[in-house]
Amino acid sequence: KESFSKSYVMFIANQIDYADGGISTEDESGNATLFLFDAGQRLSEHTAPFDAWVTFNAETVEAEIALDGQSLRLETGESVITPAGVTHSVRAVML
Repeated sequence: KESFSKSYVMFIANQIDYADGGISTEDESGNATLFLFDAGQRLSEHTAPFDAWVTFNAETVEAEIALDGQSLRLETGESVITPAGVTHSVRAVML
């Protein structure tokens, strides 16, 4: 598996292979991990020892984020940072 190149602008959707019907981890470099979600897939409630930046680029799916009891919905191009130590989960929802 190849890592993403550094120090240049990229369109992430063109850099990854999508696994139908599942959640895939595509690249881990330092503390950056990319997850791909199919509609209906979820990352269960958990905490992390570091802040996590969540962004969403799908056009036919939105992300539901549960963040320390608060419900958020991310649409295409929107992002949220989940703070270290705060309980959160992610679920992809078909539009």
